[in-house]
Amino acid sequence: MLSSSIGVDLSLRELARRVGVSSTAVYRHFATKEDFRAAVSAEGYRRLAAAGATARAKRTDPVEAIRATGYAYIQFARGNPALFKMMFERVDPAYRTDERSAAAVDALSSIYVDMARALNLDVNDPRIALGAIHAWSHVHGLSVLILEGKLDQGPVDLERLIELVANGYQPPTADLLR
Repeated sequence: MLSSSIGVDLSLRELARRVGVSSTAVYRHFATKEDFRAAVSAEGYRRLAAAGATARAKRTDPVEAIRATGYAYIQFARGNPALFKMMFERVDPAYRTDERSAAAVDALSSIYVDMARALNLDVNDPRIALGAIHAWSHVHGLSVLILEGKLDQGPVDLERLIELVANGYQPPTADLLR
């Protein structure tokens, strides 16, 4: 199991050393470091999707589901900082994989479904993408600020801030998104 202590710049040789196998053993599974990073990122997205699904499982109100998913997103980032950073790093198009892309879409799809329910619109309505990205940017932005230590300088009650961002989220109206 990959821990959050694995750095974003981990080499395949270092990975082999940490898991106690020969450096050639890793290359039997991953041809390149980029293949390894794509596989780790895909696993991260699957774990993020599972965290979101657990958080929203008993929520019947779509806005409450969005809030619960947002809170789980921030907690996932805090609990898995290196993995989270790897998941969202810029990837050369030559190294994008179908597995990573599918896992990312799956991890973020619930917000589209819940946004459609909250706004009483079809999930394919273009306004849903705007609303979903609006919600995602709230929790992603706060997650990045936390992980980069940008909130460590002042007297900020971080737990309260997370609650405000996640629990205070209100979807924009469908009219506002036109």
